[in-house]
Amino acid sequence: MKKRILTAVLVFAVVFSVTGFAFSAGIFTNAFSPLRFVNNYGSAALHSVNTALAADKRVSIIELFTATWCHFCPAAEKGVSEAYANHKGDFIFLEYHIGNDGLSTKETESRARFYYVMGTPTGVVNGKYKFIGSDQIVQKGVDRALFDAQKMAEVSLVIQSVNLTKTSVKAFVSTDSELSEDANLFVLLVEDHVEYKGKDYRFVVRRIKEFDGFTRGEKSVEFSLDSTFNPANLYIVAFVQGAKTREIYQSAMQSVNSRVSALTPPAVSPVTNTFTSMPVTIKLSGGKGATEFEVQIAPDPKFEFVIADKKTFHTSIDFRSLISGTYYVRARSLNGEKVSVWSKAQSFTVDIEKVIEMKIGSQYMFVNGIMEEIDPGRGTKPVIVPKWGRTVVPIRAIVEALGGTIEWDGKTRSITITLNEKQLPPSPPVHTIYIVMQIDNPVAYVNGEKRWIDSKNHSVKPVIINDRTMVPIRFVAENLGCTVEWDGKTKTITIKKKE
Repeated sequence: MKKRILTAVLVFAVVFSVTGFAFSAGIFTNAFSPLRFVNNYGSAALHSVNTALAADKRVSIIELFTATWCHFCPAAEKGVSEAYANHKGDFIFLEYHIGNDGLSTKETESRARFYYVMGTPTGVVNGKYKFIGSDQIVQKGVDRALFDAQKMAEVSLVIQSVNLTKTSVKAFVSTDSELSEDANLFVLLVEDHVEYKGKDYRFVVRRIKEFDGFTRGEKSVEFSLDSTFNPANLYIVAFVQGAKTREIYQSAMQSVNSRVSALTPPAVSPVTNTFTSMPVTIKLSGGKGATEFEVQIAPDPKFEFVIADKKTFHTSIDFRSLISGTYYVRARSLNGEKVSVWSKAQSFTVDIEKVIEMKIGSQYMFVNGIMEEIDPGRGTKPVIVPKWGRTVVPIRAIVEALGGTIEWDGKTRSITITLNEKQLPPSPPVHTIYIVMQIDNPVAYVNGEKRWIDSKNHSVKPVIINDRTMVPIRFVAENLGCTVEWDGKTKTITIKKKE
């Protein structure tokens, strides 16, 4: 008896290993019965699901629940995608990403819960038939979809129009059928050919809107566009589904691409400059039919953190206020409400550096090559303290040249240096550095953290020389994010900081 039980368990395990199914946490409940139908119908290959077709012929829908981390899912995705290519017009294919995989959303996770999906890949056909594992989905699921597509639709559903603007997509969906109060309307924004971590994903569900109790008439639906969406690859999908039966009675699909104008995006060429006030110039060329251009710059290739967005009639645009770092730029053509797709992003690097040079015994310093007096009218100079062998300098001139501020507290004989550093997203825009130093005290505080001014020589400390506060330059400069170079031959100190 034990041997028979063990054999049964092994057979069950082998079956699920072969079909390829990754379980999520929990116990899978199969609410629907997967049925097998042999595909011998010879369906016509149509180029798209048009509104006339959706109004009288049933259009099946395969909802594939998948995840980028799922090892078994690529086979299901590929199989259904190939079947879709051979039978366009017979069924609609959607990918719902779940499991916090980078493409999932709250709406796709909610959809998975609606069907009691507990693992990937899982396919649901017309809301009624569930298939688990790649082989089951590709073979039985597609056959079921094609079988149902031979039936006449009991419900009419038409996507009347799709209007694309620069920031949103608006669709009008209607039905002439008298639907029961149990019927719900779902309208989805779907993107084809989504690239994620080097892989291409088909018909990824981006947005979902649900209308309960849709009995008859027209619904207007508007979706905001994320900056990462490619308008040329967007689709509107609509379907009517019973809330209790879960059956999807009719589906329709319309490409947004038909609303993307014949405008072509311009070619983008970033040209970096040496001046800090204007670090990059973007050159545009081409852009057929454009009356103006939109140019975006971001520190990430997906443009999730756009830091500059300009609209211009010019083909040469200067961008200011960029800090050192790597950026990406893209552009698109505009003509009234018409927009082109975005151009291919181009990367460029901004390298802005503040250079301060000082010499021992000289009352002048050079800031990016421009000579300035260190302490105007006082003749204060950097000096080497013999007993320490360390250089001390009048710190106010250096801090202010770096864009910081310095405050003196006469009661405590201490100075507070403050420097606000700009940062690129996703980091906070500003990082503030505070340095507190006290005359004749070898210990300082950097953002509240206690530090020796010179870890190798605890005698090194701020001093007052000729009524001027002089501090060890290396400690202050390095804690402000600078590098310090010393030329012993010329007794020159060079301070460099990326901006």
